[in-house]
Order: sequence, then structure tokens, then C-alpha cells
Amino acid sequence: MTNTNYNIAIIGQTGVGKSSLINYLFGSEVAKSGIGRPVTTNGFHEINHKIKDMSVKIYDSWGLEVGKEEQWLKELNTELKKRGIDKPASDWFHSIFYCIAASGGRIQDADSKIVKKLIDENYKVSIVLTKADSLTEEEEAEFIQVIAHELGNNIAIIPVCSEHKKTRGGEIIPFGKEIVEKQSLIDLVDSLVLRIPQHCKEVMLEKLRTWQAKQHKKIDDDLGFFGFNSSELQNELSSSSEKIIKEINELGNTSEKNALQQYNFIAEHIGMQISTGYGRKKDPKIDDYKETDFDWKMIPFVPFILVALPFITPFMRKDDAKKMHTAVDTFAMNVKDMINEKVTNLEISLKTVKEKISNEII
Repeated sequence: MTNTNYNIAIIGQTGVGKSSLINYLFGSEVAKSGIGRPVTTNGFHEINHKIKDMSVKIYDSWGLEVGKEEQWLKELNTELKKRGIDKPASDWFHSIFYCIAASGGRIQDADSKIVKKLIDENYKVSIVLTKADSLTEEEEAEFIQVIAHELGNNIAIIPVCSEHKKTRGGEIIPFGKEIVEKQSLIDLVDSLVLRIPQHCKEVMLEKLRTWQAKQHKKIDDDLGFFGFNSSELQNELSSSSEKIIKEINELGNTSEKNALQQYNFIAEHIGMQISTGYGRKKDPKIDDYKETDFDWKMIPFVPFILVALPFITPFMRKDDAKKMHTAVDTFAMNVKDMINEKVTNLEISLKTVKEKISNEII
């Protein structure tokens, strides 16, 4: 699928070196950088580029400035809504690099708040410690411990120096690019595990919520205060419950398949880069193929085992409406439980593939 997007967001406070990082990673002046006033205007700005022949879209954000936190968070929320869990996989931020300046020596409350928000919303976030040349090895190790303590030991923290400089103390050589590129591949795999199951769950639950609201309205409209047409309406609810199970089943499987196919195009590139870029000896049995076994095709599209729960319990004339409303809610709750079970099984399958790929990357 050549139209698949791999999206990376670069986020952080103003002056931390986001634009310089982008220029360093991609080897050209793709983003403006400078000294003094913030040079990235409000919003997220798309930059089309490649990482080892893989097409990517880089989204450079304007820096968070003192006194403008509210406006910045509002624009961040607007952007994230475009890339929510209910959206196609090609729209997501697959990697988010949050930049913190090493020269500051500490993580600020605003940084912590934003990173935790992104993690809570199932985004894969890695910390880039910019201007890391300003720290000694001991200071760097101590700062990394502070960040890990605040944000969790599982978050990747990468020290980077983006600019080649000549100072009175000597020459400073950029470093960290290869580690960032490597982490972007790990983040991409992790984002699949984090978001695809939740994506499938959300689209199925939205379908169920819509059906549930429609049935409640139908009960109120058709049954009426005096309880007319109770038996006929009960049959309609039974038939509708069987139909919605099939629709949710098909929707869940289609969503899973489409999302994995979006990633499959990228996974082929990951497999090729693993085979040539991270220390493994060249194997002609693998390396000569355009596709490797490091893809998501091995994830089975297992049909949902969702069984309709017909409304077969006879209702008495009295309180029919109340009982039918309860039956609809009980049915919906049972379907939610089955959706959750399916999503859990999908998460397990994806984690198995993740381990296979991540072991090769590392």
C-alpha cells in the first residue's frame, strides 16, 4: 500500500532545538532554526522526507511559550483529534519525539503534563534530550534518572547534539542520529500494539452505542405509554440484535485488517532495514526478497465469536417499556464483554509479533 503514511511529531517547548533536530536527522535545512524569537509559527507543519528510503511525514510543532500554554494545549488537542484512535491508521502519529533541553537541567511541570497526556491517549512517546553536549556524562546520567523517575522507566530517553560547532573549548561533533532513527522503528512497532486493538475496539463500540440509542428510541416511539404492539416490537428487537452482532463482527474484522495493511507496507521496510542496518549478517535467503517475514501478515484475522442474544423472554403488558430498555442495555453490556475479549486476544497476537521484530532491531 504505497499510500501508507508514517507520521512523526516533534514536540517541545520553544528554544529546545526542535528545528535543529529535524535538520540534523534529515541532513538538510528542512526546518528553519535560529537564535532569539521562535521561528516555527503556530500549529503543526508537515515536512515530507525519508528515513532510509522509507517515506515519512514529519510534523514540526510551534514551541510551547511561557504565558501561551492554554493556546498551545488547545492546538495540540485539535491536532490529536484529527489522529484519534477512531481514525484510520494512516492518520495517526506513529512516533512522538518530545524534546527537552539538557541545558535546562530539569523537567518542567508543563513537559511532564503533556507527555503523560500523550501516553494516556495511547501515543508512543520518546524523549529527546537536546543540546546534550552541554552536560558531562555524570550530569547526563543524573538528568536521565530524573526524567525516568517522573515519566516512568519504560520511556526511551535519547541524548542528542544536533549541531556541529566550534567553541573556545574545542569542536563539538553531532551525535544521537542513529539512535533516534532506531528508536523511530521501535516506536512504530510499539504504536501498532498500542493503538490497533484500541482502534478496533472504538469503532465496534461506536457501532454498538449507535444501535443501543436507536433501540431505546424505537421502544419509546413504538411501544408507547399504553404498551401497544409489545409482542411485535419484541420480535423486532430480537431480529435487530442478531443483525447488529453480524455488523459489529464484520466491522471489527475489517478495521483490524485495514489497520494492519496500513502498517504492512512500513513493516516490509522495517524488515529490510533490520536485515542490513543493525548488525545482523547478510542472509541471501532473506535479504534478496522485497518482503521479509517481519510483517503483520502473520496476524490472523480471526472471526469474532459473538452470539446474538435474542429478546425471547416474554414481557407482561405492565412495565413492558422498562423491561425492554433493560434488556437492550443488558444485551449491549454482554456484547461489550465479547468485544473486550476479542481485543485482548488481538493485543496478545500483536505483542508476539512485536517481540519478534523488536529483538531484531535491538
